[in-house]
Amino acid sequence: ARTATEGRRSQRTRTALIAVEIAVSLALLAGSTLMLRSVVRLLQTDLGFSAGRVVNASITLRQNRYPDAAARLAIFDRMQDRLSDVPGTESQPRIVSLQNSSAPGSAPFRAAAHGVSPRYFDTLGIRVVAGRDFSDRDRVDADPVAIVSETLARRLWPGGNAIGNRVVVPQDQEGRPPSEV
Repeated sequence: ARTATEGRRSQRTRTALIAVEIAVSLALLAGSTLMLRSVVRLLQTDLGFSAGRVVNASITLRQNRYPDAAARLAIFDRMQDRLSDVPGTESQPRIVSLQNSSAPGSAPFRAAAHGVSPRYFDTLGIRVVAGRDFSDRDRVDADPVAIVSETLARRLWPGGNAIGNRVVVPQDQEGRPPSEV
């Protein structure tokens, strides 16, 4: 008979543990619901470009094998030509990551800068608001040009038009003049 009945103390402990388990379960359920709602909202957010049917690849070139811009451009051109032979491929724009940007004479600041090939914006469905897109004539041996975001244009030229102005990007440090927007 002694083993068949529980004492009040063990009954209270069991009841308290069950209450804690229920409270933790409800907190986890609420947290997972909020996280799921956030993921759904992120998936519905307009990113400003079309990522559907886009394949991304990252390639790092060795500095000793491709020491200058001409050598790097040549290998990327060869890769781009080979990719165009892949069935179902519509375009093969490329992007090169750089580091800082600034307007000539202004204090430098960190801004993402990327070198892209012609048709990059068209492939991703990004609308060029003003000016023109890059073309095949925008090469290493041509006058440097740049396309800037509206945010960067407002920061560098507040209240003005960015078109025709110049911006310094890391590649310009190779003795080239600042890029024309």
